[in-house]
Amino acid sequence: MRPALWLIDICWCRHWLEPRADTQAPRRRPHHPRHAAARVVRAGRDRRAAASASGAAAGQATFNPSEAAIDDIPPLLLELYIDTATLCPGLPWQIVAGIGKVESNHGRHGGASLRLDGRVLPPIIGIRLDGTNDTATIADTDDGRLDGDPVWDRAVGPFQFIPSSWAIFGVDGNGDGIKDPHNVFDAIPAAVAHLCPTGAVSDVEAAIFSYNHSHSYVTAVLEWAATYTGPLAASGGVVAGYALPLPAHLLTEAIASRSHHDYPAIDVAVPPGTPIHAMVTGTVATAIGDRGIYEPGVSGRCGNTIILSGIDGTTFTY
Repeated sequence: MRPALWLIDICWCRHWLEPRADTQAPRRRPHHPRHAAARVVRAGRDRRAAASASGAAAGQATFNPSEAAIDDIPPLLLELYIDTATLCPGLPWQIVAGIGKVESNHGRHGGASLRLDGRVLPPIIGIRLDGTNDTATIADTDDGRLDGDPVWDRAVGPFQFIPSSWAIFGVDGNGDGIKDPHNVFDAIPAAVAHLCPTGAVSDVEAAIFSYNHSHSYVTAVLEWAATYTGPLAASGGVVAGYALPLPAHLLTEAIASRSHHDYPAIDVAVPPGTPIHAMVTGTVATAIGDRGIYEPGVSGRCGNTIILSGIDGTTFTY
């Protein structure tokens, strides 16, 4: 299993460029009739291209699907994951896909399958949330309308919403007049809304934890997200001659100000494959590769190390 996170240590000697706050509000997904699934996918390609460019300008990196993602995720779902995640700045599409995998194996749990109109059949219904089998105790909140159980709530659909959560986040993503947790055109934007209640994500792990309060769940989603991450599609831009060393949604102001060193430095946990940029034009002064093995007292003890000499006189150590 690939590691879920890399630990990146960045220190510098003179300047720090604070990440620019992203205040862009999420765009609402256009309404589409169920029978126009193919048109939804084609339109999504254009929106993703524009979103990739705007995300790069805001300091966000975007990635193409890996071969594993292409092999494992049904094409319609892969398009929807990538398209719908663009509604929430800072939310990688791989996280949405990872949740879809963990929750229902992309709508295939228990022999279910995905129809072109977005419906998952037979409906995926979880076990009773009656406090047994390590479940929460949640009495019925929807009179059995969504889960068929008038006594206890059950998680429903490919993203396993409990009825009370669906009442908050459920959307009619395809414009057919029905908020249906068993239809991916509704369930995926509802999941994004759940992950992104303030209009943007600044802490990906916290967003996942809010979806399911389990640290092992967060780890599983991050591992699948890493598996689905392919080649870099777009990266962050340069402001006044400086670039953020990491995508802006990973390098927030809170992280940048929590240094535990006695010199200007921060540690940031990032998914494998995350691009790391030089903050300013310069040259490589030192490069140490020891495969990330920590050896006290040994040069490069913090893992693979690169020291850059910037043209502004600042030395940056990664």
